[in-house]
Amino acid sequence: MAQTKTNALPGAEPELSENALKVLQSRYLIKDQQGRYIETPGQLFDRVASVVAGAEAAYGADARQVEQWHKTYYDMMASLTFLPNSPTLMNAGRRGMLSACFVLPVEDSIEGIFEAIKQTALIQQAGGGTGFSFDRLRPTGDRVASSGGTTSGPISFWRVFCETTKAIQQGAFRRGANMGMMSVEHPDILKFLHAKQNLADFTNFNISVKIADAWMKQVLKGGKTLHVVKNPRTGQNYLLPRRINAPDYTIGDLPK
Repeated sequence: MAQTKTNALPGAEPELSENALKVLQSRYLIKDQQGRYIETPGQLFDRVASVVAGAEAAYGADARQVEQWHKTYYDMMASLTFLPNSPTLMNAGRRGMLSACFVLPVEDSIEGIFEAIKQTALIQQAGGGTGFSFDRLRPTGDRVASSGGTTSGPISFWRVFCETTKAIQQGAFRRGANMGMMSVEHPDILKFLHAKQNLADFTNFNISVKIADAWMKQVLKGGKTLHVVKNPRTGQNYLLPRRINAPDYTIGDLPK
């Protein structure tokens, strides 16, 4: 492994397993234009420790104290007592962003949806992960006043988020990761639940269903509980039948 010239490390060079070294090489160590490693694990930890310790100066620490924090933080990483998140290992001393997770609002408009997609691309390019709630998007088959037509629904726009992540992965520091969420009371909840039955779809998304306490208490009462859903655009309630073709139904198929 090629090494850059650097000052002496603040602590001992870390002793890492072969597997740990491979992980650092594949994801975190700096490479040159030819793809050769120009950073050792010790230099990586030194780079991170320097940035983290430097923040202490903003809270009154003098140069000696900053140096001590530098060594303390380095030793914690070199001994594998503590390691920060991936964006910190990748970006400290290189780019500004050290945070890992961002929750972005998805508004029910073309402008709002694609603003969220733009922010997703920028965050994932810098090594962050993103999460979204699709609750605000009107359901499949609902009216679009500006065109007089009907909407294709949240799942179709969800695919755009997924394809954005795929496109960004090629040039980003690491594979993009997403969390998709939808309320159990959204009319398209069955579409959401069935969307990943094709294992080739939405592979860069984990998904979660948002369930309120009141809904769960109603279910726990037992018996045949009606599943009531609500159009987020109009506030109109509908019944979601037990037997319905999940991929193909629209809001017009649901009884009020």
